[in-house]
Amino acid sequence: MSTLYVDTINEKTSGNGVQIADLVPAAGSVIQVVEGSMDDRLAISTGGVWTAVSGLTASITPTSVNSKILVQCNVNLAGAYAAYTVGARLYVNGSHLSAASSSDTTYSNDAGCWFAVGAQQWNNYIREQASAQYLHSPSSTSQQTYSLYVNDQRDASVVYVNRYHYSDNVSYMYSTRSNFILMEIAQ
Repeated sequence: MSTLYVDTINEKTSGNGVQIADLVPAAGSVIQVVEGSMDDRLAISTGGVWTAVSGLTASITPTSVNSKILVQCNVNLAGAYAAYTVGARLYVNGSHLSAASSSDTTYSNDAGCWFAVGAQQWNNYIREQASAQYLHSPSSTSQQTYSLYVNDQRDASVVYVNRYHYSDNVSYMYSTRSNFILMEIAQ
């Protein structure tokens, strides 16, 4: 982001000059875009609790307390061989931000999450590319740091990021990159 310094600002009296009011971003326009990416192959032992995906973060400092931050996450996930589901939650500044809530009390063990992927067991080379969006209203001009937490609540097992569960030492693994894209949106 660029910063403009001036000694004085005089009122426009004639001509086609730009007024300060003309420089205010229109509602809905993108003020800034930030990306944070991670291409490490990870095997995260969750033990059935929400665990941070190390290295997958992005930070943005809003220019206005009225701005919203559009958070987009793209991540490649797999679960352990005999496991079934993987859930992911969005955190901001270390606090949980984005769980779904259900009024259906039939599922008492449903922890709620931002997004989930699953397979009828993660045999051999099964993995999922997941994408999700969240519109956050931080009401602050302080830096906002977004991170992803994952969990295998059903089996309390390992969650794999940017790789299959199968093996980490093969040339045909096809490593992937996971990322956050943050956009400050004027309001």
